[in-house]
Amino acid sequence: MSKPITMNMDAMDTAINTLNGLASFCIDNEIANKTGSGAAVDETQAIQKAYNKMSEQMQTLLTSTAKFLKKAKASYKKSDDKASWQFKG
Repeated sequence: MSKPITMNMDAMDTAINTLNGLASFCIDNEIANKTGSGAAVDETQAIQKAYNKMSEQMQTLLTSTAKFLKKAKASYKKSDDKASWQFKG
């Protein structure tokens, strides 16, 4: 006999909220480019650019994961509701 699939909805909500909070953190903590000249400034600007790109990609990953979990939660709830109607009716 197959084992039922269970999902903790509160844990899903917590995970989704945490992911969205981390995504906001990535957006809010972008580093502004420094101005000036010289090799040290050029290297610092390259590091800032790399950091900002990484932060943007992380924000995309976190947002996409949160959206996926929201859809998975909604799909699970819909399937669970549909299954419960079969027992009721």
